[in-house]
Amino acid sequence: MSINADFFGFLKNSGWLLLDRLIRLLLGVLVGAWIARYLGPENYGKLAYVFAFLAFFQVLAALGLDGVVVREISRNQAQADEILGTTLLLRIGAGVVVWMVGSLVVWAVGNYESAVLFALCAAGLAFQAADTVDLWFQSRSRSFRTVISKLCAYSISSAVKILCILSEAPLTYFALVVSLEVVLTAIILFISYRGDSLRRPWRFELARALSMMRESWPILISGLAIIAYLKGDQFMIEYFMGVQALGVYYAAVTLTSLCYFVPVLLNVSAAPFIHRLSANDEVRFEYLMRQYFFIIFIMGLLAFAFLYIFAEFLVLLLYGADYLAAVDIIRIHALAIIFIFMGSAQNNWLTARRQVGQMLYRSLITIVLGVLLNLWLIPRLGLVGAALSFVVASAVGLFFSNFLINRELFLAQVTCLGFKRYKV
Repeated sequence: MSINADFFGFLKNSGWLLLDRLIRLLLGVLVGAWIARYLGPENYGKLAYVFAFLAFFQVLAALGLDGVVVREISRNQAQADEILGTTLLLRIGAGVVVWMVGSLVVWAVGNYESAVLFALCAAGLAFQAADTVDLWFQSRSRSFRTVISKLCAYSISSAVKILCILSEAPLTYFALVVSLEVVLTAIILFISYRGDSLRRPWRFELARALSMMRESWPILISGLAIIAYLKGDQFMIEYFMGVQALGVYYAAVTLTSLCYFVPVLLNVSAAPFIHRLSANDEVRFEYLMRQYFFIIFIMGLLAFAFLYIFAEFLVLLLYGADYLAAVDIIRIHALAIIFIFMGSAQNNWLTARRQVGQMLYRSLITIVLGVLLNLWLIPRLGLVGAALSFVVASAVGLFFSNFLINRELFLAQVTCLGFKRYKV
């Protein structure tokens, strides 16, 4: 039996998302490496410390609504105005609150300099609510409008970063550019939406807000746990080893994390198709999900192999000899890509089956195991210990935990690798 041709219906939409990611990847690697060279490991570590906090509060401001909103619009476009309006207002309010609270938190646990850098980076959190427009385009598999909007904003912000380097600007300028990009994206997205709108004004409904938040809170908690797992090692490295070591580690994980966009891209593009299929054809849904898992696994394996082989070449080319200690970190850290890919691919399965609460269990297992391993290994093995902790936590929390949490999903992921299916 061959893969059903309908499965590739989302690939056209994926092409636009792939174009966006590849261009952003190229600009991000080149400009980011240039910034790292300019700032040096210590100042780059200060920026990395603030970015770790920012990632946490960005997830909080998004409220875990993405998958729920795309699913609801895909199944009931007649109520899209109510769904989108409710989501937009919720996220604007969350963005403002999160920016104020986050600045105070960073000041309390860090220092005044870190708080200022965070306040500048996070000033655009309220404008992040404009990604609600992106959800409308995703639900209609018309991501090309989002791609054009975000590429314009990203290109402008990259140009500003280069100007900051050439003019030898202080660290605060690089923090401010982060917010500039978010604001520009919001403006361009709404301009783009006006050319392809609902023709109905968006409206807020309290009942809809409560309903969506009841369903999205496990996704939100799961997202926060994932960020804690992705960034927790960076907080501990800063605490045990200082910002200079964090700068080297951040350079390493920046290269490995560049691959994470692959499953995210495919998930976003495939979501409307998968949700419709799960509602109409259960047998076909299960078969195509296995093919989906297989593709994701192969991509993760290839990404790991590439980074392992070319780690030293990439570090010297992009960051220079000051960051040479990042080579071993990349080779270890990259192994987690396989498990992160498989863990990300299962989110559409869980959302379509209305089992999103299970994401919370996996995330809690991952973060608790990651924290315990980091506390044990970082003081003993340094940066290598942090990388090892990340790999083990990823494997157990994102993949092998399914054996206990969701045996059906675990079998779907295992049988996609060519193992004979069996009953448990």
